[in-house]
Amino acid sequence: MLFYAHPTDLISPGDVFPKIPVSISVPPLRIARKSKFSPPAKFGPQELRRIYTIPEDSKQLADLRIEEKQGEETLVTTRVGPVLFLSWGSQVEGDERDIMRKGKAQNKGWLGAPIYSLHDVPEQATIEDPDTHESIPIRAVIRDNASHNYFYLPPFPGTADGKEHYVDFRKISVVGVEFFRNSRSSRLATLSEETLNLLFSRLMWFFTRAEYFFRPISCVNCGERVPIDIRFEGQNLDAEPWE
Repeated sequence: MLFYAHPTDLISPGDVFPKIPVSISVPPLRIARKSKFSPPAKFGPQELRRIYTIPEDSKQLADLRIEEKQGEETLVTTRVGPVLFLSWGSQVEGDERDIMRKGKAQNKGWLGAPIYSLHDVPEQATIEDPDTHESIPIRAVIRDNASHNYFYLPPFPGTADGKEHYVDFRKISVVGVEFFRNSRSSRLATLSEETLNLLFSRLMWFFTRAEYFFRPISCVNCGERVPIDIRFEGQNLDAEPWE
């Protein structure tokens, strides 16, 4: 099957973005507040922050907003790299209309899953097959989509390095919409319709451990192939296949 397609004007599930920040909060929780200290002018303009560790420094912050809707500016660990876009198309369209009407994105966020190079997985790394108890190379497990944690991506079209990648569902994150909107023109590819169905079935397997069939299956009684015509609503079906 054709794995990739050309991205359309609409940001859609399955779009591959090359450089999107994905963050994770790690203990301790540290809040960054604008400092009242003004450095000498010779050091140039600076925007300094004072760091508070929560809960140890909670009493120093009378207006602590960490448990409120607007939240607080915090220190997090961030990685910038390829990301597979996951938010539904209808949400994207609704948010973009709202942004055009209000003139700002505020704290809107869309979902993305980080993409990693398969080459970074050690070639000798193995995992035990739960059925046969044999050692299987992790790279092979990822390529075969045999693990619910990952989704395999062959080399991106238009690239000469031939590198394989995989999506890590365990690190799905909310990312500010402007990071995606500002990178709209730099998308590497999008998933074809058939690949997108496979992605959604893998996502369902990841979250529920239930298998979702969208191809014909064999009847357990007579062996005949039973067609199943399933289409996930909100797919970007206008994307042209990447030949």
